[in-house]
Amino acid sequence: MGELRNRMETDLVLRNYSPCTIQSYLRCARKLAAFYMRSPQDLGEDEVRAFLRHLHEGAGLGPSSVKMHTAALKHLYAVILERPEVTDRIPYPKVPRVRREVLTAEEVSRLLRATTHPKFRAIFTTAYAGGLRTMEVLALQTRDVDAARKVLHIRCGKVSRTGQTDRCQLGQTDRPSGQHSGADPGRFSMTHSAMNAGGDLGNESSLPPARAR
Repeated sequence: MGELRNRMETDLVLRNYSPCTIQSYLRCARKLAAFYMRSPQDLGEDEVRAFLRHLHEGAGLGPSSVKMHTAALKHLYAVILERPEVTDRIPYPKVPRVRREVLTAEEVSRLLRATTHPKFRAIFTTAYAGGLRTMEVLALQTRDVDAARKVLHIRCGKVSRTGQTDRCQLGQTDRPSGQHSGADPGRFSMTHSAMNAGGDLGNESSLPPARAR
């Protein structure tokens, strides 16, 4: 499905989907083609339904993974192949809301104390104190850190209900700049020298305790 893959990838790029989402959608389309050893263009609603049922019952995928495959295939047929009737009647699986496990302050403190490398300590403390997602931490650049205002600019975060993906995380000014946060998980401190030319994470700042997300 070389040509079809290129069309789908181009469309997703033009829609400004994240690289992670693009790769996930393309992988789902490839899995459908591999399952039947046929191009998705030659398949219909019954085949797509049977494939999604296989993912749930045969492959043992969870509801979230099946939902992602469903979204990818709906996009493939409705937008790329212009055959929306194939997937229009296929429902999204119900995804149960799972209560997330939140670490205690002592557990976070132990994690930070066990992390001795400055770079990785900076990553962990930033993620916790700023309430950042993994991809948001990985995307953080030197230019996103405003030490004077104690602000982190989070770019291209997960899309919210408002459609906005950028946001700022405000810090606190009650700790002198440069003072290490020690075992206190509610704040973090990192040296600006940890930032290299490639934009690795690190800066001298402090942030408030993370809220449950």
